[in-house]
Amino acid sequence: MSGRLEGRRVLVTHAERYIGPPVVELFSKEGAHVVADQSEYADPGTVQEVVDQAGRIDVLVANFAGPPRMMPVTNMLTDATESEDEDFEAYLQELVWPLLRFVRTTLPQMIERCSGKIVGVTSATPLRAIPGLSVYSAARGAQNAFVQVVGNEVAAHTCSSMPSAPRISRTTCTTPPRCWRMRT
Repeated sequence: MSGRLEGRRVLVTHAERYIGPPVVELFSKEGAHVVADQSEYADPGTVQEVVDQAGRIDVLVANFAGPPRMMPVTNMLTDATESEDEDFEAYLQELVWPLLRFVRTTLPQMIERCSGKIVGVTSATPLRAIPGLSVYSAARGAQNAFVQVVGNEVAAHTCSSMPSAPRISRTTCTTPPRCWRMRT
């Protein structure tokens, strides 16, 4: 690879889940120092601890997988009339609240340096109206909207924030890593 990220620090959340493994691999190959965090973020204080331990963060890859009890993706399928409040709350706890907390915690250092990138790994499902995924799509849609608005808010500080919504990808939510065939 080119080493174009030499000297950059990248924090990847849920590095072992969703699209984390290939993101960690790619950023590492490009020369970045990758902090591959595998914490659970239910406790709001965990986010501050992770950011403090990571130190300077040039790129935040906010990669959050859905609630473990609902993985893989096929376990998420439910008609909107059958979904429970607890299901939606579980998605908020796993996908939305950690994103808000990580952005709120990392942005000040990026704004101070007038440099930084936030990539919110979301999903294309809110754009595709897939039957059975209404609750999941609502939570991912909240992520999309939040990250886009933050991007507009921080543009004046030469920082950027953008959603990355994989449409079809090999993730730990859809395909076990042992089944991936990596290209070299």
